[in-house]
This record gives sequence, structure tokens and C-alpha cells, in this order.
Amino acid sequence: MNARAELPLHAPGTQVDKGYIGQSVPRPQAKRLLHTGRIPELLQAGIDGKGALHAGSAVNQQTLHELPQLGERWAAVAEALAAAGHTRVRQMTTVGGCVAPLIGGFDFPVALLAVQGRVTVASPRGRRTLPLADAFEQRFAKDEIVIAVGADALPPRSGSAFFKFMPRGVLETPAVNAAACVTLDAQGRCTAARLVIGSVGWKPIVLTPEALHGTAFDEQRIRDAVKPVRDLAEPMANVRGSALYKRNMAVEIGARTLIRAWKNAMQSK
Repeated sequence: MNARAELPLHAPGTQVDKGYIGQSVPRPQAKRLLHTGRIPELLQAGIDGKGALHAGSAVNQQTLHELPQLGERWAAVAEALAAAGHTRVRQMTTVGGCVAPLIGGFDFPVALLAVQGRVTVASPRGRRTLPLADAFEQRFAKDEIVIAVGADALPPRSGSAFFKFMPRGVLETPAVNAAACVTLDAQGRCTAARLVIGSVGWKPIVLTPEALHGTAFDEQRIRDAVKPVRDLAEPMANVRGSALYKRNMAVEIGARTLIRAWKNAMQSK
């Protein structure tokens, strides 16, 4: 969007005149609409020579999902893209459309947070790159547009995982979704653990349990370390469950995801 808010920028895969279920969103009032889906820079995706992931905001989720070595390097991201729906859904939704709204229940941003992803935005003042976690805290300026996301290569002996829970068994915003990343040392002890829980608040919960650092795999210890999520969650009751139910499921789904990420790290080189 330009400085006078007369030229909204629209990437394919984003909603323009429809809100989410239960929301009443007015149609945008704009003199012009600029389609960004043909800007070459925004359509680039790949893994560079340093092993870092890069995806322009107009890249659709299916293109990213098919990226060679994505699942091997960032399992949480690949699993989040797979969970978004079937191929046709992924072809219609873009990186920018998933990240720019900064919605706490979207799968791709939750996974990107777990691997400490970053986002690049542009405005009339220039460009800036910031951690996605900071974007959820600060939000974007009104004249900024997301142009890319990225993530560095994970350290050796790292593993990640993603899972979402949809009690009604239909494709919708999940009751809870979670992503985790764990890094181990040569002796199999934890050097870093990160858990992200989505859909139970206006922004994802990011937990880095210090109690796990320096420890070997112990399922009960991991479950105990995830318990603070229950108090951090601020879910809304709806057809997917009561607030209490969602708090409890946030702990359970978070624990399962962190356990699976740890097991993936144990199998990683």
C-alpha cells in the first residue's frame, strides 16, 4: 500500500473482499488494486548455497511444498504445508497470504516460528528484515507489504515437527496447532528446544523450556516442561470446543509435537 493508501497491494492467495467465518469485513475502499503475482522477485523460492530457505510472497504453498529437500531440512514446515489441505488448496494460497495477516492459527507461520524464520517487508521507506516472532509482537506498518520469508539451515542433530488437531475432522481453523524444533549435542542431550502453539490466542505461544537443556530424552520431563502452556493459552470457546478443553489440548498437542521433534533430532545427523 502506498503512503496515501490509494493503491492497495494484493498478492494472489489473499482475501480481498471476504472475511473469515463469523467475521463481518467491509469491502475495501480503494481507487486501484495492484496485482503482485507477476513480479519475478516475489515468485522465487529455493535453498541457497548456505542451506538457507527463501520464498517470495507470491510463491504458492504447493510450489514450496514440492521444493527438494524441504522435508529433510525443515520437517515442521513441510508438514505444515501438507496439513493445509489438498494440492488445489495449496495452489491457491501463497506465502504472503499466510504470513502477512499475522493470524495465530495459520499453519505455515506456526511452523516458520518453530525454526526461527524471518520475514522481509517493503514500504516507501525501503526494506527491512525481522524475525517472524518480532513481527507478531510489533505488527507491520500500514504501508508495508510482505515480500519474502526465510529460515536458516538448522544446526546438526536438529529435528522439527508439526501437528494440528481438528476435532470435527473437516478442513478449518484447527482447535490447536503446534510446531517444535529440538537440537541435541553429540551425547544426545538437548542444547535447544522451541515449541510454538497456535490457535489458542491472538498470537502463537512461543515456549523455550530451559528445564530441558542439558537433558537426555525423557517423555515425562518433556510433558512437564510443556505444562505452562495451559496458563499462557487464551482460547475462545466455539464449535471446536470449550476454552478449558482447548487449554488442555494445547498442552497435549504441544507435548506430542515436542516429543516427535526430539525423536527426529535423535535420528538426524
